[in-house]
This record gives sequence, C-alpha cells and structure tokens, in this order.
Amino acid sequence: PALAFGAAGAGGDIPPGAVLEFDIELLAVKPS
Repeated sequence: PALAFGAAGAGGDIPPGAVLEFDIELLAVKPS
C-alpha cells in the first residue's frame, strides 16, 4: 500500500490502503 495509492486511495474505485493484485499473462519471449 505504501508504494501504490496509499492513504488517498483512487477515487471510488480503490479504497485507501488497498492491496492490489495483478494477474498477467506472458504472450511472447524475444531471444537476445
């Protein structure tokens, strides 16, 4: 929470102190 929206939250969508969890999908890997 300290690194995201903190005590302010984000309007009515994300409350103050909320913990956000992201679910991501790796679509491709480009060789170096």
